[in-house]
Amino acid sequence: FYSVVRNYGVVIIVFSILLKLVFFPLSRQMIMSQQKMQLLQPELKKAQQKYKDDSQALNREMMHLYKTYKVNPFSGCLPLLIQFPIFIALYQVLSTSIEFRQAHFVLWLNDLSLKDPYYVLPIGMGVMMLVQSLMTTIDPRQKFMVILMPLFMIFIFLNLPSGLQLYWFTYNILSLLENYLLKKKTVGTRIEKKA
Repeated sequence: FYSVVRNYGVVIIVFSILLKLVFFPLSRQMIMSQQKMQLLQPELKKAQQKYKDDSQALNREMMHLYKTYKVNPFSGCLPLLIQFPIFIALYQVLSTSIEFRQAHFVLWLNDLSLKDPYYVLPIGMGVMMLVQSLMTTIDPRQKFMVILMPLFMIFIFLNLPSGLQLYWFTYNILSLLENYLLKKKTVGTRIEKKA
């Protein structure tokens, strides 16, 4: 990519877009699973109240609901697990490759191997994660985690190479867009089915 574009920042953005396209089927499955879990929440709450004193009966009822509605509560983890080795590899490449040292991207990012000096990318990434979490979470008991997780990720990303921050920031923007489009499509489909 660099031989065509001649800017490593743009190469990282293109790489993020390509990875998003490759992982689209998995992330689509994850988003659809999250939406099914949201629709299943009222049934799960009823089961929790009905079997509050019998944890085995509650587990059986929850498994029955998952099977009936064809929901896998763990399917949302797969895209994240697959991305982890790519993330580690990118960290190694951006931290050790000489090509990224003093590789200028835009304005304040003059070295993609060093952290963002003004923390624009990690804070922007945290904001994107917060917006995405607020779009997908409906359980009020999870609000604390919805706010805490982006703050935790900002803290982790503060001192990582800005090239890695750029990758994750771009990936989060694409995930937010994908989430919005799939949610809009699902809502439109539900409205058509009701009509």
